[in-house]
Amino acid sequence: ILDAGINPKQLRGSRTGVFVGACFSESEKTCELGFGITGCSRAMLANRISYWLGVTGPSYTLNSACSSSLLALEHAYRCLQDDLCDAAIVGGSNSYEL
Repeated sequence: ILDAGINPKQLRGSRTGVFVGACFSESEKTCELGFGITGCSRAMLANRISYWLGVTGPSYTLNSACSSSLLALEHAYRCLQDDLCDAAIVGGSNSYEL
């Protein structure tokens, strides 16, 4: 967001959607206490970003194996076309512990 020249504070309250493609993660193993479900679950990735930015558009994480990020981009495109959001943040993540 910063690399795109956008101040995250300017997004607060906007109809910006957040779409994340994520397939693999090993971080769930390390989050057994406290906020394990909301803090480490792949399902919450997009929601955590939306909450942090204060945006009000659609927000969800998709998993379709190797094509997860492409599917997230396609969902963002459709939401923009259907006027469900004015802008979209799309990303992908797979994390492995070394």
